Amino acid sequence: MKFLRLFCILSIACVSSLHAQGRASAGGDDEDQKNKQPPVEIPDFSNLDEYIYQPKSNLNFGMRYISGVKSHFAGNGIIGAPQFLSDPSAPNIVRLYNDGRVDPDGRTSTIDNGNGTSSSVSVRGDGKTQQWQYATSSQVTTDGYMQFHIYSAQTQDSLSHSVAGKGTLGMELSSSRDMGNVNFGKNLSWKLFGGMSINDIQDAYMTKVSANVTTLTDTYDLYGQSPPLAPSTEGANSTSVSLTDLSGNPVLDSAGSPITISVNTTTLISNAPVNRSISSAVSSTSVTNHWKLHGAYAEFRGGPILVWSPRERLHFSLSAGPALLYTGTNLTVTSVLQPVSGPQIVDTVASDKNIILFGVFADATVQYDLNERAGLYMGVFYQEAGGYKQNVDGKGASPMLNGSYNDVTNAFTGTYSAKVDFTNQTGFRSGLAYKF
Repeated sequence: MKFLRLFCILSIACVSSLHAQGRASAGGDDEDQKNKQPPVEIPDFSNLDEYIYQPKSNLNFGMRYISGVKSHFAGNGIIGAPQFLSDPSAPNIVRLYNDGRVDPDGRTSTIDNGNGTSSSVSVRGDGKTQQWQYATSSQVTTDGYMQFHIYSAQTQDSLSHSVAGKGTLGMELSSSRDMGNVNFGKNLSWKLFGGMSINDIQDAYMTKVSANVTTLTDTYDLYGQSPPLAPSTEGANSTSVSLTDLSGNPVLDSAGSPITISVNTTTLISNAPVNRSISSAVSSTSVTNHWKLHGAYAEFRGGPILVWSPRERLHFSLSAGPALLYTGTNLTVTSVLQPVSGPQIVDTVASDKNIILFGVFADATVQYDLNERAGLYMGVFYQEAGGYKQNVDGKGASPMLNGSYNDVTNAFTGTYSAKVDFTNQTGFRSGLAYKF
């Protein structure tokens, strides 16, 4: 009983203590709530001005078609004989012609050495050769001789041949910077720009020109023989013939077949010319000249641009300023002599030239913006940059002139020229415009 009374007293004491601690804790929370700071307010940005970036730079890339460069071709030169002129009196040497050749004699004969063997020896010189060939039947004279020829020519063209080259399609790249609005006028602004473009140069002209054609003629003796049909092949010729008896009947072998033998049918010719002559005559149809000028030029230009924008996406612009052209060209002149007999004789000379030209330009362009960054443009332009002269000197074997021949290489053989004209060029341009 005493223990029960003690347990109840202790229980009541514990409950009272816990209740007092709970009230003390509640009082602390109220104090924390009184000391707590108010929340920080979010700033109000509604009264700030709105900022939007406007692109100020422009990049244009596109294609450019321009009228061709005009050229004026002139000049004269010599078409030298490619063959070496031999001594007419020397026997058994190699002689080359435009319509054939005559070589040393190659005939041999077989002799008995007296010991059961034989040897081949050259035929004793008789002033003849079997090694020769010719090109056309017109080389045979009516009195039974064979003629060979060497040709050369000197042009006598006093004209200047003008040609407007083909228009060419090239590329262009330019960049500009917006400089702001113009104080006068509505929707007007201006820019500064710089750019470059690349185009080809292609000019050519071909015509027959007057020329003094010199002909060297060497005449050879056929000794009354008929030459083989033209064109002939060089060397000994033979044919098979049937043997016949005194009665003209064919001789047969044991099998009853006709017996044949090989007979040398080579036509012999004198191994040196019996006569040499040189003549000259003016011809307007024998020589054709072909001038060809090709190359390319890079153009650098810059200046102000005046822009009118009637609508937000539509822009019209005008620009003008200086231009610099860096030009490189190759001039090739090919002269072709068509002689009376034999193949054509072709002589080609060429030269290269690089030069800087200064000029001016003006263009008008319309541009439509597809969006805030990109657009399409197209326009027309005009440019002028003067011109220059390019020469090409002939070097080679000198021709037969005035009855003489001088086989000196690298001799001066004439001058051809081309005057290259960059004036009054027009064209159009188009491409993509990008703002950044």
